[in-house]
Amino acid sequence: MKKKICLLFTVSMILTACTPAEVSTAEETSSETSEITASPEETKNIMEIVSEAEILGNPSDSVEIYEMSDAVALGYVKEISGYSNVNEETGEYCYPYTYGILEIQKVLKGNMPEEVNFIRMGGIVSWDDYYASLHDAQKEKRDAEMEETPDFVNCHFEDDIEIEEGKTYLMYFAVEDDKYTIQGWQGGLREWNDGKVLNNYTGEWQELSDVIPEDQ
Repeated sequence: MKKKICLLFTVSMILTACTPAEVSTAEETSSETSEITASPEETKNIMEIVSEAEILGNPSDSVEIYEMSDAVALGYVKEISGYSNVNEETGEYCYPYTYGILEIQKVLKGNMPEEVNFIRMGGIVSWDDYYASLHDAQKEKRDAEMEETPDFVNCHFEDDIEIEEGKTYLMYFAVEDDKYTIQGWQGGLREWNDGKVLNNYTGEWQELSDVIPEDQ
C-alpha cells in the first residue's frame, strides 16, 4: 500500500482537520488512544506499520523546507504528552500523531512564544483503537491474516525518525490558529547537539549556518 501524501497536503490536513491530519486510506487508518492501560515502554508487543509517501517538495533541501515553513526554531522537547489518531474537532479517525510541549530556545523564522504545543504525524496507538478505526473489509483482512494481535501499533512513514522527549531539535513548522505542526518528516526534525545539527539523510553533523539560508 502506498499513501500518496504531499508535504503541503499533509500540513493543510493536519491543521484544518485535526489537531493532526486526517489521512484515511483504503488500506489503513487508526483511532484514539485515550484508554491505554499499559504504555508502549512497558511492553515489547508492538506491531510496526510503515507507510510510504510521495512528497511534493524536498524536505532534505534545507533552503526549500525553510521557505515552505511558517516558522523555524530550535526547540527542546519538554514533554511527549501522548498519541492519538482522532480529530479532536470532528471526532473522526485520522493518521496517528504525536503531541506534546516544546520550549522554544531560538526562533529562526516567524514569531513563536517561549512554549508551544506541537503535533507531528506518526505515533503509537493501541491495537483495539487501531482495529476499531478500520473499515469492515480491512477488519476481515486483519482477522484472516493474524492469529494473535499486538498490544500496540506503531504507525510511521518510511525512513522517518521519532521525536524524543528531552532532546533539542531544529524544527520546521506549519502554523495555523496557534497550532504548531512539525512538518517534513525527518527533514523537518533535526537533532541539535553541541552547536551542530544532525542531517538525518547523511548522518553528518552540520553547522547551523550551513542549514539556515545565509540571508536569514
